Amino acid sequence: MGRVINKVFKLGAKLSAYLPKAYEEQIRQELIQLNIKRERILAIVLSLFLIIIIGSRYIVRNTAILDKYISRDSIYIHFILITFTLLFLAYTHKINRISKKQMFELDLVHKTLVFSVMILCAAIAINNDVLNQRPLAYIIAMYSIASTLLLNPNEGLTIYLTSYIIYITGILYFIGTSWRVLESIIFSLPLFILALLVSRINYSSFVNNFISRMQIEEKNRELDYMYSTVEEVLTLRTEQLNHAMEMDRLRTAFFSNISHELRTPLNIIFSAEQMLELVCKDQNIQNRKQEILKYNAMVQQNCYRLIRLIENLIDITEIDAGQNKI
Repeated sequence: MGRVINKVFKLGAKLSAYLPKAYEEQIRQELIQLNIKRERILAIVLSLFLIIIIGSRYIVRNTAILDKYISRDSIYIHFILITFTLLFLAYTHKINRISKKQMFELDLVHKTLVFSVMILCAAIAINNDVLNQRPLAYIIAMYSIASTLLLNPNEGLTIYLTSYIIYITGILYFIGTSWRVLESIIFSLPLFILALLVSRINYSSFVNNFISRMQIEEKNRELDYMYSTVEEVLTLRTEQLNHAMEMDRLRTAFFSNISHELRTPLNIIFSAEQMLELVCKDQNIQNRKQEILKYNAMVQQNCYRLIRLIENLIDITEIDAGQNKI
């Protein structure tokens, strides 16, 4: 048994107990939102239960049996308790989404309700001890709040410890120092400690889950940003590739045209050279001087054309290399 309790304490010590500053406001807002919703459900259940108890007190004629569990003194506490729950339900029934302006007000309402319920249940438990009954109302309220509501460790310790001190002080005052008081302390103290641990584990699990959810959302946003960045870079690279392919196509077409332009004067030069060769083989070469000059002019003209084309290619190469400006 001691090992089990020690493991439970170690588990509670390992869990996160405080709000990280990065998510403090978000977690507080969600905590209040969630607590108000859960408190509405608990308030409805508690109101119905109290209506049954108060109704049975006034409907059942044989009150001797009821006096063993619900004394006439504690019935007024039940009236106060149901008044608190009904006022809470009336105040929060139109609240669906909590704004930042409502956080302080609703947080105060939430803490007041929990504190009041625990104090009143402690008073009912004192009455049960006077009637020689177990403090079931106090235990049920303590574990219902610890397992359902999300209280940070400081709030939980303050509320549970205050109500427990009131409970112990009450039974000491009404019963006095006796074995019954010691029995009540032995019965309630482990349950009180366990309720604190349950409350801490419940709260810490919520905080850890919230932090994990926020971190996952941040990672998703980072992935979305990376995806959009990669998509933009990919689009830019695709445009650059298309531009490069278009430039390569134009370059290919350009050199194809240049090759055609170079081939034409070369063909003429080659043809003129063949004609000059035939003329030079003729014995009456002196009579064909004009024809020789004509073919020579053709060769000279096309040589100039080739020189001009080659110079244009050299200029284009130098411009492309950045050596010359247009």
